[in-house]
Amino acid sequence: MSDDEDLKARLLTPRLQEEDVEIPGVGTVRVRALNRKEAVHVQEATDSEEKDRRLLAMGLINPMFMMPWPKLHSLGADECEKCGAVGELQEASPANELEPVSDKITELSGYATAKKPKPDKEVYKKFEDDPDAEFRVLPSAKADDDGSGNAGANEQR
Repeated sequence: MSDDEDLKARLLTPRLQEEDVEIPGVGTVRVRALNRKEAVHVQEATDSEEKDRRLLAMGLINPMFMMPWPKLHSLGADECEKCGAVGELQEASPANELEPVSDKITELSGYATAKKPKPDKEVYKKFEDDPDAEFRVLPSAKADDDGSGNAGANEQR
């Protein structure tokens, strides 16, 4: 086998990572990364509910919600059969229950890095670790911070 043929064979071999995700009080599901074609299908959705539905339909592999030969949205279907069954799952689940599942599919697909804590949570954590820590708060949106600890100094000039 030539180097070109070997490279082509490696490129055509599926390399989609899989992982388990625990849904507290329900059980463990298995998810996988989306392939390029599936990722494009998700991105073509026109609203966030449909994007979420498509992501879950293709990324959830145990249990599997998608039908094997879908009508594609690009062929004019209002809702593809591949994604439609996930709508019931979305309606049966509390709002935040499927977020870890969607996040894991997105992460495995390479579209997200580890989530960083929100700034307010970072401040809370820092204060919890060091109650004597100092926090600078700018007096208004017009104030700028030159890093000297004199926040708002430019506003007063």
